Order: sequence, then C-alpha cells, then structure tokens
Amino acid sequence: MDIMSKIKPAACIWIIVSALVFACVTPGWCQGDIRIQVKDNVVVRGAEILLGEIADIDAPAFLKEGLAVLQVGPSPKPGRMKQIQGKRIRNLIMGHDLVDDEMLIDIPKRVFIKRGSQALGEERLKEEIEGYFSGLLGNQEFKVKEFQVRGREPYPDGNLSLVIDKAGGLGKKGRFSLYLKVFVDGVKKDRVSVRGRVAVYRPVICAGRNLEKGDVLTPEDVKVKTADIFSIDEGYLETLGDVKHMALTVNMHKGELLKKKNFRLAPMMNKGDVVKLVARKNRLSIVTLGVCREDGYANRPVMVENLKSGKLVRGLVKKDATVEVLF
Repeated sequence: MDIMSKIKPAACIWIIVSALVFACVTPGWCQGDIRIQVKDNVVVRGAEILLGEIADIDAPAFLKEGLAVLQVGPSPKPGRMKQIQGKRIRNLIMGHDLVDDEMLIDIPKRVFIKRGSQALGEERLKEEIEGYFSGLLGNQEFKVKEFQVRGREPYPDGNLSLVIDKAGGLGKKGRFSLYLKVFVDGVKKDRVSVRGRVAVYRPVICAGRNLEKGDVLTPEDVKVKTADIFSIDEGYLETLGDVKHMALTVNMHKGELLKKKNFRLAPMMNKGDVVKLVARKNRLSIVTLGVCREDGYANRPVMVENLKSGKLVRGLVKKDATVEVLF
C-alpha cells in the first residue's frame, strides 16, 4: 500500500488545494494568470498614484492587495490633471519587487490622471461663521448679510473640517474679519480669510403717534419694532426708561425712530408752581407750602420761597410736587 492510500480523502483534498495555491503565488509558477490592466484615464485621491487606482489587477487576493498599494509616482495637485507616457508607467511598475516579466501587463500609450478634489462651499463657510457668532452674541437675533473669502482653493478628497484661527468681534456697521484653518482628514491644508457684515436685530422705540416738542412721553405714546442696530444711527432707544423724565426737543412723526439726542431733561415742577416744602431733622418733620423760583428737576436742588416766612430755601425735587429742604 502506497503512502497516498493511507491518507484520508479530506486530507488529500487539502494537500492538493495547498499545492495549487503555492504554485500560483511562487515566482515562476502560474504567472500567466496574473494580469495588470492599466486604464487610459482615471481619478486618484492621494498625493501618490497607487497601482490599484489606475489599474484592474487580476491576481490571488493577498498578492492583489500588495500590488494595489504600489506607488507609481506623485499625483497632480487636487483638481488638476496630468498625462504620463505608458512606457514610464511600465518602468515604474516593473521597478517593484512584486512584479516580474512573466506577469501580463497591459498599458496604453498614454494615461491621463486627475486628482480628486472638493471645494469649500459658501454654505459650509456661512454655517461655520453663523456658529461662531451664535456663541458670541448669545440669544440676540442676527443674520450674516454678506461675506467674502480670500485664499480658498480646491482641496483633496477626505473629511474636511474648519477651525476658527483668529477670532474677532463686530466693528462699525456690523463688519467682521475672521481667519479659519482648513483641515482634511485632520491635516492642515490651508488658512482662509473671511470678511463680511452681520445684522443684529433688537427692539427699538418709535413714535406711536405724532409727537410735539416739549412732550414728556408715556407708554401710550410709543411702539416697539425690531431693527438692525447697525443700520441705524447710534443713540437709539430700547426702552421708555431710557428717557424717563425727559421732554422732546423736536416734533416727531408717527413711526419715526426715537433717539436720545431728541430729548432733554423735563422739569418735574415749573417756575411759579406751588409745592410742598418738607423739613426733616431727627424725628421732627415740618411741612409748609412754597413757590418755585426756577424749574425743578428730579433729585436736583431747586430754589423755593417759603410762603409763610418769605425766605428762600433750597431743597431736592421729589415726586408728588414735594421739595425736601436741605440744611
């Protein structure tokens, strides 16, 4: 009985398959079954041209994997194309240890290779800018009205990300200037400059009716509207409290924006008004009447004539036509 008769059938099959695999991957064995077909035009991704990107490779799996990562030269810049002569590509391929003359290599006369690329679109930039100003302005309503980018170019394929490099606030009329770093797959590729304008919207006070010079406003005299604060002059009013005890210095039309420069402090009492004079010392309080000898403003000194004694006294103007005598 020979040795093969002593081996179980399953073991025989394993030996035969192993021998065939060994024969196909050992130099000089079955090399005619390995074929490399280079394409005449192709798009590559990386900085180096890989054989697996420009050719169809017919070979055993592990050998195909090794051949696919062989570098055959530098890629063009992202978005650019270059032409390489077939002879040069053949020489580059044959220069690797995994390749020999018995492999079938089919290469066209010339090969056109383009580097894949991606653009940094305006929507992506706007999204990044809006995210930055959202953190800067908090809950304030705003809108990026315009922006311009300098330094933008095609970038390699991959995961593109942006990082604010040099931050800044909002200047006059809502102008801004930012710098952003551009990364692809975690590697810095560029730094771009972005300039533009942001509108910030806030409530402002307008005339609710036609107003006249000298009017001291009440809540019924005004209305609130939302406006871009960078498109209006400085000195706008956000609340009626901004002009409390203030009188208009000009006539205003309904809907017109109210500004601080349009107001002056309004007197709480006028010259000639009869007021209540209050003199306090320790726990003693004396109340009498007097006549204002000048206009009186809130919490400011005013000259008053005591109606009983005829003497002139100075006191602080308080609400309810009251003057507290100063000692």
